[in-house]
Amino acid sequence: MKKRTFNTIMAMIMSLVFFVACNENGNSKKTNQDDTYKELLAFLKRPGITDCDVVIVNGATTGIRRNDLNKEKKKLLDSNSGGYERDEIIWNEYQKSNQLADELQTLILDAGGGKNVTGMRIYFASEHNKPMKYIFTPTRAGHSPKDPADDYDATNGSKYFYIYENTGKNIGLKPISVALAKQLVHGYQDPINGKRGALRKTLPNNEQETKHVWFSKKKLECLIAYIKSNTQKAGVKMRLISYPKDASEYAGHMSVDFVFVDSNGQEIGIKIPKKASDVQASVIKLMEKDEHSLIMSSLLTFYNNNKDASKSKLQFLQILVNNSEFNFLTDDAESMDTGSPTPPPPADNEEGLDIGPN
Repeated sequence: MKKRTFNTIMAMIMSLVFFVACNENGNSKKTNQDDTYKELLAFLKRPGITDCDVVIVNGATTGIRRNDLNKEKKKLLDSNSGGYERDEIIWNEYQKSNQLADELQTLILDAGGGKNVTGMRIYFASEHNKPMKYIFTPTRAGHSPKDPADDYDATNGSKYFYIYENTGKNIGLKPISVALAKQLVHGYQDPINGKRGALRKTLPNNEQETKHVWFSKKKLECLIAYIKSNTQKAGVKMRLISYPKDASEYAGHMSVDFVFVDSNGQEIGIKIPKKASDVQASVIKLMEKDEHSLIMSSLLTFYNNNKDASKSKLQFLQILVNNSEFNFLTDDAESMDTGSPTPPPPADNEEGLDIGPN
């Protein structure tokens, strides 16, 4: 009898211990989930996400701009380029697109230690009767209100001009001299033999064609962020485009944009937040609606698994919407927007780089 009573008591004790352990484990899981929920909500509500909305353009808009280039300008450019114009540059592998992002960061944004850099200018350039070249250079604050961005000039007088090369192993943005930059810009701007003169007839009111395209520092930072965080491991293409003649701004002027491409250089759609702030708002609304739903449990698990790889809120949202479970939060987008196309000033000397006085 005593033995049976002892066994019964021991069984009751073990059951109680098991119950307490399970209850503590359950409470621990709930506590961890609650902590993750609070952490994610605080992460999403941090300011700063809307700044990168400006670089995303939907497929309809970017298609119109590309088609407008092909209506008139492409034929004129082809005839002025020995038969075929170079209207795009392709970094057709993920490794190359990452290289581009790194070069835009180190060569442009970090020029001269990053001091006073305001953005990036891409000059249209060419030799006589040769295809287009594109010169990349950082900019600084301009020397007058009419010149908001001069080409970057470091305190030691160095200039920073780069041109894309793709010859053998020599791939990427390579430095060129100020003299060569002037020569190539002049080749494009020459009113008699250059491309700009030939294109003038395509513009309303006999305006001048674009001399260069300027990306603000914020746009360039966002462009780099999108390229670096694309989860399809895609390449990137820079394309020549043209605003329609009835556009509210930059009417009829050429510019450039950036699109994702596969390994063959074919443009691909990619799930990225058309407006990152809208995706952020959708996730917050979803979280505040029901913090204990199955989709919320999946979201918190996803956040835990990816938060260390997400260096920014923008990057986390991109990783999120590229996951099939959460891509209902956004739409397909086609391209990363152009900078600001800038025609030459009225007194332009057909050659001048916009360096400004030292």
